[in-house]
Amino acid sequence: MTWPLLVLLLLSGAAFFCAVFLLLRGMCFRPQRRPQPLRLVVGARSDAPGDLFTLRLRRSGLAKYLPLPRFAAGQSVALAIPGERPKRRYSLARWQTLPFAYEVTIKREPDGRFSPRLFAYAQPGAHLVVGRPEGHFTLAYQASRPRAVLIAGGVGITPLLAMLDQWSPRQRAYAQMHLYWQIRHEEEALYRDALMALQQRCPTLQVRILVSRPALGGGERIGVELMARELGSLAHTDFYLCASTALLDSMLAALTEAGVPAEAQHYERFSLGPTDGVDGGWQLDFSGQQFTADGHPSLLDAIEAQGIEVDADCRTGSCGRCLLGVDAGEFRYRSTPECAVPAAHVLTCCAIPQSHMRLRAPAMAALGAA
Repeated sequence: MTWPLLVLLLLSGAAFFCAVFLLLRGMCFRPQRRPQPLRLVVGARSDAPGDLFTLRLRRSGLAKYLPLPRFAAGQSVALAIPGERPKRRYSLARWQTLPFAYEVTIKREPDGRFSPRLFAYAQPGAHLVVGRPEGHFTLAYQASRPRAVLIAGGVGITPLLAMLDQWSPRQRAYAQMHLYWQIRHEEEALYRDALMALQQRCPTLQVRILVSRPALGGGERIGVELMARELGSLAHTDFYLCASTALLDSMLAALTEAGVPAEAQHYERFSLGPTDGVDGGWQLDFSGQQFTADGHPSLLDAIEAQGIEVDADCRTGSCGRCLLGVDAGEFRYRSTPECAVPAAHVLTCCAIPQSHMRLRAPAMAALGAA
């Protein structure tokens, strides 16, 4: 037997066994509902005034030389402490084509249920359970409008900075970019140097940092009137906003009143703000239990108070994970959900019951729609 023939037979045999292996693997494959989370280590941490802290998360050991799953600028990850149930979703602050670390900047809320615990725990070397990047609040790859205006409030700068990272190398989709960042004190502008470097590198990017409570002089606040004076007509402009409920709602209302169409307003909330909570003592029937919702800020909080676990990350109506089916009862939303909600379902994180309710786990088809 000649050598070329022997090599051909060996290659044919290898190809056959590979095909059989892939066929068997495909037959045994069972799709998972969601990808498994990552277990990452806090590689570095820095603290800043205003109860802000920044974490850089990477793989541990030699695995740190392996890239992390890629993400679109504006997406977020869910963080949890190993062995503990609470988790919260935070936007990724910097974007790279091939990331070896995820950066998040978090504001510690003194009355929060998760951020104070994370603030104390997440020291360099600590491990965290990190969900895969997800989210619909992303920068358009192709846009019908030539200009984008990014509006951030406080720590809401994080997804918008990632958008600028992604846009700046090739400046696609938008010919012009304008960023307005509203903060309270000068020392809270922890990404000032990064933004100034981006502006210097990109002549079509303009950055404005407005300080409402400066140490000296009068404060500045973002508003439609200010933007109109500096930018002229707001037509033919896409707006991307990430801020607290008060700032976000006021800006969205002002943009709508100024004639900016809804399809040009893209936004993400990082909190729903204060609420008086559920009133009326409504009875809930879910997961084989009957209990009362009274004084809870949402359906989700009322359910979790019974020790019933519901998958939830963002808690602001954007990720869609806390979706439940509604068999009976009425409810209202504290804020309009940012993702689509199928009929006869409710996003429990931002809903308040208005009657007795009977809830159920959603069907897989509904989860896909949300």
